Amino acid sequence: ITPRPSRGVTQRSHHPCRPDPTPPSRRAARGRPPQRLSGPLRTTSNAEAKSISIGLSVGSIAAGFSVAAGLVNNDIGQTVDASIIDADATQGQGVTAGGQVRVEAEDQNTLSAVARALSITAAAGFGAVTVSLASVSSNIGLNGATRARIGNSKVDANGGPVTLDARTTSTMTNTPLAFSVSAAVAPTGFAAAGAGASAVTTVDQE
Repeated sequence: ITPRPSRGVTQRSHHPCRPDPTPPSRRAARGRPPQRLSGPLRTTSNAEAKSISIGLSVGSIAAGFSVAAGLVNNDIGQTVDASIIDADATQGQGVTAGGQVRVEAEDQNTLSAVARALSITAAAGFGAVTVSLASVSSNIGLNGATRARIGNSKVDANGGPVTLDARTTSTMTNTPLAFSVSAAVAPTGFAAAGAGASAVTTVDQE
């Protein structure tokens, strides 16, 4: 015969283990790994221009003229954004981790611009005039933003750190090269050569 409990009497069981002293919020996060939100961006952009001009004149009276010009523009615009935004705790939203919470944004840009110009002029005669000109312009531009942020959100790292990390690591190489050669072969002659180079690098990064 199996005894039945009387009405109005509550049976209680006793366990030898002690109650868990860990707060409920940490027990809920137990077993969860650290949380990482990462937004990396890697970009490579190369631009190159070449210009060659050659002039040759032969005669009793010879004249030669040559011009070479090169222009390069290499611009990049980009935004890298790693964010925890509007995770409303009143709606049961949020980020909970068993350790640290790390929000990081990183961009790695590699830009290069190479402009080359070569101008050569030669003239031969009893009278000779030569003019040679070379000009190059090389421009690089980097524009944009790299952001790591937490806004209007509940983030619980349960004893670990909350880290925001925004980094920009860019390499830019700007190389303008201009060469000019002028030669007049004559008892009476005139030779002129000119070369100009310009390089502009602009960075506008948040």
